[in-house]
Amino acid sequence: MCLFIYIGFQLNVLLKLELLLANQQEQLMLLRDIAAATQRDAVSVDEDVLPQPLNNAEDLEQLNQKLLVPEFKNRMVMKLLVS
Repeated sequence: MCLFIYIGFQLNVLLKLELLLANQQEQLMLLRDIAAATQRDAVSVDEDVLPQPLNNAEDLEQLNQKLLVPEFKNRMVMKLLVS
């Protein structure tokens, strides 16, 4: 009897995980659709989000300071969603 309860519990957990994964994939598709629509409406997301690779801690600190500006942060998020 205990074995049946354990197997039932395992199946229940696996079903919940499968549902969670399906929901996550659906949300990701919706986010990509939103990002694509926003990108079409925006001037350009790529312009100066990351014009060059970060080579040192100073470059990373400059990026960190830029991310404090909400407009830049939103463009960066959109760029990462579309990528």
